[in-house]
Amino acid sequence: MLRKAWELILVLLIGIAIITIINALLIKKDTVNIKTNKITIEYIYEGKDLQEKLKQMGPNVLGVATILTTNEGTLCRVYAPKPKNEHDKQALAVLGHEMLHCFAGQYHE
Repeated sequence: MLRKAWELILVLLIGIAIITIINALLIKKDTVNIKTNKITIEYIYEGKDLQEKLKQMGPNVLGVATILTTNEGTLCRVYAPKPKNEHDKQALAVLGHEMLHCFAGQYHE
């Protein structure tokens, strides 16, 4: 049951990301220059790597996405705490926000 809930949340996050990408393209915001149609996402949600990356970015940073484009595709590393459950709105929002960077690049104003 819990797995189905996580699958639904992931589908919703991807849907939101796609809608935001289309919106970003329509209003000509900067997007990632993807050379292939392959995007690999690594999700770092606990441990020393997560804590070090968040600390490196600043005291109020809740999540980070790093993007590396190669000839084989795009590698996006998402650093964000794992949501406790499907009701953990802040953690889900941070995760969705950082995943959106994987698809839309740097979209902050």
